[in-house]
Amino acid sequence: MLFRSVIISIASIDEQLDDVEYLANAASEEMGQMSGLLKMQARGFTRGIDTTKSAGMMMYFNEDSPQPTTIGFVPLENMDDMLDTLAGFAEIDEGDDIVTIIADSGQEISMKQVGNYAFMSDQPGNLEDVPKDPSKLIGKMAEQYNIAATVYPQRIPEGLRDMAMGLIQQGAEQNMQMLDEIDPVQAEIQQQNFEMQMQQMENLFNDTEEMVLGMAADQKAEAIYFDLVMTAKPGSEMAEQISASKKAGASRFGGFLMDGAAMTANMTSQIAPNQIEQTLSVMKNSKEQIQEMLDANPNMTDAQAEMTEELVDSLLDVVMKT
Repeated sequence: MLFRSVIISIASIDEQLDDVEYLANAASEEMGQMSGLLKMQARGFTRGIDTTKSAGMMMYFNEDSPQPTTIGFVPLENMDDMLDTLAGFAEIDEGDDIVTIIADSGQEISMKQVGNYAFMSDQPGNLEDVPKDPSKLIGKMAEQYNIAATVYPQRIPEGLRDMAMGLIQQGAEQNMQMLDEIDPVQAEIQQQNFEMQMQQMENLFNDTEEMVLGMAADQKAEAIYFDLVMTAKPGSEMAEQISASKKAGASRFGGFLMDGAAMTANMTSQIAPNQIEQTLSVMKNSKEQIQEMLDANPNMTDAQAEMTEELVDSLLDVVMKT
């Protein structure tokens, strides 16, 4: 059984080219001139495609395989015109229902027209049952972002999620082994944080109902922004944490945000009781390790080490009491 777990949205070609031109003009006059030329040349490669509508991709996971099944879709004005354009780069084999595109490398892509869309995949069997109107799957993502992905972790089979966690843990353990050979003290600090980090990663996999990652160039706001929107499973630990964060209130540190800065960030959140205990434990251990590092540093005098230790103690004490 296949589970549609990821939906990727790509804004229309017209929107993408307009944003590229805007960003190039914002960078410099020379870049702006080049973007205008690029915009003209791009028209020759998009014949047959409806450049006013969004494209996208769907990824399906199977319980029996870690490799996802991927199906892409492109809005059409005329299928024949698009195939004529592709014929300049690959061999086209037109069948009764499926068109096979054969690249110079020998890789084959199957394509099928359904309604006003061309669907593509590496296996023709993947195109047997595709949605007639994939724009409904994208929803408003294409209006908000140049490119975005909606991920549904709970639709990924549990066995594959466990496999992913195992690979992440294995990679982290290997990195810590390498770090232990270079800096044993730092490796010990990382080891103390490891279990908490793995637990947080597991909660992310198991408690997230939906995750949206998007990037957009906003000409009106004269900004580029990235969004990460997460929806937790009802009743989960993550849901409780998100609910608690709503009670945090407005930030009292907005004055630190500077007008005209290249990038600004400000976040207000309430920490859950169990997270407080974990964080305090990690900080206490880190404090001890930092003291050991200072004592073992041959490049510092006793006076320098003592002064640095007092400074670190003061900073950590302030954070812990806060």
